[in-house]
Amino acid sequence: MHATVPNVTACIADSVRWVANGDERYEAGAIVPDGEWIKIDFLDLPLTGAGTLDSETIEFVRAPAGLNEAREYIRDSFPTGGSAQIKGWWSSDDTVQSVRQLDRRELSPLSDGDFLTISIEAPGQLTTSRRSPGSKRIGLHLDNWDQMPMRTRSESRRRLAVNLGPGSRALLFASPTACQICRSLGRTDDHLPHTTDVREFVANGGPLRCYSVVLEPGQAYVAPTELLVHDGSTLDARLPSIVAFWLGRWPVGFLEPA
Repeated sequence: MHATVPNVTACIADSVRWVANGDERYEAGAIVPDGEWIKIDFLDLPLTGAGTLDSETIEFVRAPAGLNEAREYIRDSFPTGGSAQIKGWWSSDDTVQSVRQLDRRELSPLSDGDFLTISIEAPGQLTTSRRSPGSKRIGLHLDNWDQMPMRTRSESRRRLAVNLGPGSRALLFASPTACQICRSLGRTDDHLPHTTDVREFVANGGPLRCYSVVLEPGQAYVAPTELLVHDGSTLDARLPSIVAFWLGRWPVGFLEPA
């Protein structure tokens, strides 16, 4: 963990809730943070809550310099009109060339990682993740890109998410960890942790404590999203946010603190 404290805002919510039946925004069984968000000191975040290895640590960092061109294009060209204007801008040739084709660029120090996707999210969303574009939101969940069972789960790659702007975006993450949840449910070390385990844990009365860290444009997180229950949020944002994602095995400190 860096000695420099990143310039981010951290909050905590002590509970979660099931999404109400009939809420068409979410799939059945989804859980989301509940209650009042209370501001906390950054140093009170459990950034090594999943373990002490680099692969188990959360970092809040600055966007790589290779993304400056895309950030500047978004800052200077993002439309001020409504959703139809934003949709047209997002699909325009200039935006495709400047922002949406990051996977075709050699972006040091990200060249040893795997580009996942880039997405745009409207403001005011409690959680953001979907199983596929246009599908319902899934709520707090676990990733499974590397498909590691509990006994080797800490070997999973971390995910880098860069907020390119123009609005803010938050990382939500929760404790306990995926492996702690699965062990409390009696799973064996060969078990593959899944979002269904998280939902069963909550259904059995297990507590989830949720944290929120707001990222402004140009800030990013590197997090073990296969070890931590998590999601994104634009709840308090005033503008949409565009976020690009990579997976990699970067050591702690490969990017400067946010």
